[in-house]
This record gives sequence, structure tokens and C-alpha cells, in this order.
Amino acid sequence: MKIQKKKSKIQRAAVNKWCNKGHNGTLAMCTGSGKSKCALDIISLFVKEKKKKLKVAVIVPTEKLRDNNWPAEFKKWIPDFDLSQVTFLCYASANKIKGKTFDLVVLDEALSR
Repeated sequence: MKIQKKKSKIQRAAVNKWCNKGHNGTLAMCTGSGKSKCALDIISLFVKEKKKKLKVAVIVPTEKLRDNNWPAEFKKWIPDFDLSQVTFLCYASANKIKGKTFDLVVLDEALSR
């Protein structure tokens, strides 16, 4: 599955690599390079590939990202996506989803070591 040509070369490469690695991975990119947009592209591709509604978890470090930024990004880049399919949480309250299953989980601003 290939991402659209209008994306930046870095974003295209990141999303294509994620797809080619079994729909799993970490986007280790610098600030402002489009990690959130890549995550939204991946969600869009996943929806098209699965041809069903997805349960998505987006886990972030701050309430502002949870309540404002991420919902706004969905509305901007995937306006027809049903936000009731998304569970937005801060890391501090991520234990609330223990035992629940999701088709896709996005960990925003996570450190990978």
C-alpha cells in the first residue's frame, strides 16, 4: 500500500515503512516533520484496508493534546472519521483502558529507548 504522492518524501517513507513492517513501528522524527500527520495517514490507510470501523486509542502527554490538538487534527485531515471510534487519553490515565482491545494505538510524544 502506497501513500499519496503529495505527502513529503519523509512522511511517505515513514508510512510506507510502517505498512511494510506489518503495521507496527515507531516514527522517530524531529519536531515539526509531520509525525501526527503520518499517524493520521496510517489510520486512514488502515480503515481503507480493513474496510470497517476501527477502534483507535490515541494516548498523549497533556490534556491540551488530548482535548484540542488531536481532535482538531482528525477534523482537519480525516474530516469524515467518526471520532466516537477514538479513545483519547493522557498517559497518566492510560490504565483506564487496561483489558480493552484496539485495532490501532497511537502513542504521541512517547520516548523509545
